[in-house]
Amino acid sequence: MAYDRVMTRRPHASRGAWSLRAWLPSSRFSLSALALSSALVAAGCGSASDLPGTATNPWTHRYPLTPDGEFQVVAANGRVEVEAVDGTDVDVQAERTARAKTNDQAALFAERIRIAEDVAPDRVVLRDEGIPGVVVGAESTVHFHVRLPASAHLRVYTANGDITVSGLHGAVALSTANGEVKATGMAGAIDARSTNGAVTIDVAAPDGVPVHLAAGLGAGFFAAGPAFGGRVGILIGHGGRRQPAHEVT
Repeated sequence: MAYDRVMTRRPHASRGAWSLRAWLPSSRFSLSALALSSALVAAGCGSASDLPGTATNPWTHRYPLTPDGEFQVVAANGRVEVEAVDGTDVDVQAERTARAKTNDQAALFAERIRIAEDVAPDRVVLRDEGIPGVVVGAESTVHFHVRLPASAHLRVYTANGDITVSGLHGAVALSTANGEVKATGMAGAIDARSTNGAVTIDVAAPDGVPVHLAAGLGAGFFAAGPAFGGRVGILIGHGGRRQPAHEVT
């Protein structure tokens, strides 16, 4: 599919009643802290060749969520995939994977990988807390696949992993330190950021919505149909250098 125009304007504050910036992540969730923690774990565990044992343990949960509720994932290592669905329930399938010296050791570690839950009727937060305690000779990864009501708001943060989102109507904030971010068929306000990776946004909304795209060392792609009238801010490259975005086809 071809799109009619690509917008590369400076960010502006929304003039409407709804503010995207006010909804962005709070300081208590730090991607830099997640990245540092992941780097320390990786340094202690060695390369993947030093940990030939692998095991995966599934984790599945369902949560009811109010129509205008918020869902949030805070991940450390692993991709996050979110697709919009009808209904009011959030379905989460997580793939908890551990690496260790042997497959048996990895299986024990995989069962211990903790996903913390903070659940309320209008807000669900999941946090990948890894393997609890002091762990030597193991590393963990958690991949999240989420089926989310289309009207819900979404926040996703991960230190190492790609983020893929499709079809949501609510406001969305997506951040990864190392990985790509791709949001397609979106109809709500979007803030998408990657320190080391490409960011792609495809807006399907006929009315104007605020959009912000930031790609530190990757490419930035934004596309919208002819009826789009929102405000778009695009920042590509460290040091505040703005470069043209490219059309998504």
